[in-house]
Amino acid sequence: MNKRGIDIGLFGAFERHNFGDWLMAFCAAELLQPMQSKWLYDFDALGFGINQSVGNFTKLVKFLNESESPTIIHVGGETLACTTTAAAEMSSQEKTSNFDRVLHYVLPETYNSKKIERYFFGVGGIGVLSLDPLMTKDLANSLNSAKWVSVRDPVSQSNLMELGVKARMHPDIVHVMPRLFPISLQDVKDERKLVFQTSEAILRSCTNQTSEMLFKYFSNYTSIRLVVAGVAPGHDSFNSYLNLIRIVNQRRPNWISILFDINPLNIVKEIASASLVISTSLHFRIVAIAYGIPRISMFVEKSINYGKKWDLDRFSISSFSEVSECLSKIEGYESHHFKELSDLRTKEVFECWNEMLEIYAL
Repeated sequence: MNKRGIDIGLFGAFERHNFGDWLMAFCAAELLQPMQSKWLYDFDALGFGINQSVGNFTKLVKFLNESESPTIIHVGGETLACTTTAAAEMSSQEKTSNFDRVLHYVLPETYNSKKIERYFFGVGGIGVLSLDPLMTKDLANSLNSAKWVSVRDPVSQSNLMELGVKARMHPDIVHVMPRLFPISLQDVKDERKLVFQTSEAILRSCTNQTSEMLFKYFSNYTSIRLVVAGVAPGHDSFNSYLNLIRIVNQRRPNWISILFDINPLNIVKEIASASLVISTSLHFRIVAIAYGIPRISMFVEKSINYGKKWDLDRFSISSFSEVSECLSKIEGYESHHFKELSDLRTKEVFECWNEMLEIYAL
């Protein structure tokens, strides 16, 4: 409980395994210390033992029922346009919801006649304009009745503006990771390690092209580490990675390996120890920016658009033929440029977070 005697809970897309969603919750919880905020999700620490029914939100309901003055911070993620149906599909769970709302992660202003003070910090709304009119009206009403709304990218800000919602914009909260989870790069950094991540859908259709790309552009690297950004449906696949390893091993055994670990902090350490990160994941890019690691985003517009606003350069490819050009761009920057950007983005997030806390005396 904080200095005003209110309870603060963190809410988001936490019931599926997604690297970015978990990291956002971790960062928010750490930034709220020593206020002892509650993580309002229905599984054990870091996601092992997921609840069987998406949307029941047992801890959330208990929190709302027991708190006299419930305050909830919605923490990041592409949650504004996520329906209960979509949430269930991404979690392989049943379609249910205690709140009877089509927009799964946007909580109502009241629950059982009790007002909920809601703060949306650094959320994503790239898909909100594709919602039907009733959903967009519901979303606009919910956001306009919230205490705070901020987004992490210009597309989301523009989309919300079309709905009549004014939102601040700042970098993703995960940019503060180095302050919360300092890593001695002198101890862990491998000057010739490539960390590689890609979604199952892309790898399944481009396995041979991916292996050829690795040999063509990264044969001078001593190792390649495959890391997952999420094993929920629609994310990554260990089986697809094993197939890629099988193909690569035919030409160069023991060069490529998998990190069989879904603990987000261990994934962060893997990224921070790389000399280069290539990924489709937005939060692989954000963590690489945070720790000053050179990075390339592949194919996914969400990651590419984020980089246009918050990175040093585009550092992204829409096809494997663009890898060489992107590497040349990276080589044009010195290490201090990456460090300076990391510090700037961290500062921007802290400023916006502290502004929110100070305005509303949280």
